[in-house]
Amino acid sequence: MIKLVIRNIQYDVDEGPDRKAILKDLPKKLVLELDYEYANVMEDKRNGSSLEDIEEAVSDHISDTTGYCHKGFTYTIKRA
Repeated sequence: MIKLVIRNIQYDVDEGPDRKAILKDLPKKLVLELDYEYANVMEDKRNGSSLEDIEEAVSDHISDTTGYCHKGFTYTIKRA
């Protein structure tokens, strides 16, 4: 099991008078736990293998949790 700490989320919020208020209310950090083996994920990362499945799960989690799309994010992988 791994825990992903998601930060620096660049939300895709339309321009308008409420934009600043919306951005202020959106979470700055999210946490997601996935049923992946920590050692396997870290080995893939060291080998330069794609972590596309994990990044897709993070992307879906951001949208599902907040109701907004995003233009990017950063994350760290930890043991759950």
